[in-house]
Amino acid sequence: MAKHNNLFEALNNEQLSNTLLESYKKMITDTGDTSFSRFSETIMDILKDSVKPHSVRGSRKQDHSHLSEASARFKGRGNGWAKLDLAASEMSIIKDKLSTLDNSEEFEAHCSRNGFVHLRFVKCIGTPEHIQQVFELRTIDPKVVHPKEYHVTLPLSAPVELLGGTPISLKLLEIPAPEQEVSLEDTETQEDELVTEIDELNEEDFFANV
Repeated sequence: MAKHNNLFEALNNEQLSNTLLESYKKMITDTGDTSFSRFSETIMDILKDSVKPHSVRGSRKQDHSHLSEASARFKGRGNGWAKLDLAASEMSIIKDKLSTLDNSEEFEAHCSRNGFVHLRFVKCIGTPEHIQQVFELRTIDPKVVHPKEYHVTLPLSAPVELLGGTPISLKLLEIPAPEQEVSLEDTETQEDELVTEIDELNEEDFFANV
C-alpha cells in the first residue's frame, strides 16, 4: 500500500514505470550491481539534484527571506506597536475596516483625540515586488489578541511609524482630566485668605512675646 495514495495515483503511469525499470536494468548491465536499495538511493540523489530546487518548499524559503527583511523593524521588545497619522491617505483603509467592526466607537474616539491610530503588527505578506503589511486593530482591549476579522492590510509604502511603547504605557486610552479654570474672584478670595492667615500668625507671635 502506497504511503501517499493520492500522490501515487497521480504519478504512477506506464511511462514512468518503464523508465525506472529500464534504468534498473541498465544499472545491472553497466555495473553488475543488483541491489534495489542502492538503486533507490541513487534515484533519490538524482531527484534531489534535478527536482528539489524547483519544489514549492524552496520557493517559500526565498519568499520568507524578503518578508523577514520587511518585518525586521517591528521585531524586538517594544517594537510590535505602530501608529498611522489620521491625515495619511491609507486611513481610508482603516476606516473601511472599522465600519465592519462592532463597538469600535471608543477606540475611534481615542484615536481622534491622539491624532493617530495605533496598530499592532502581525506580519508581512506578498511577493518581493508587492509586499504588504498586516496589522491588528485591537479595538476591544490592547492586551488581548483579536481574531483575523480585526486584521487590516496596508501597503509597504504606508507612512507607518513605531509607536514607541504600548497604548497602555503611553496612556493613549486615558481621557485627560479637564483643566480647572481659576476665575479672578477665586484668586482674590485666595489672596484674602492668605492675608488673614498671615495676620493671625503675627498675632500669635505677638502674644507669645508678651
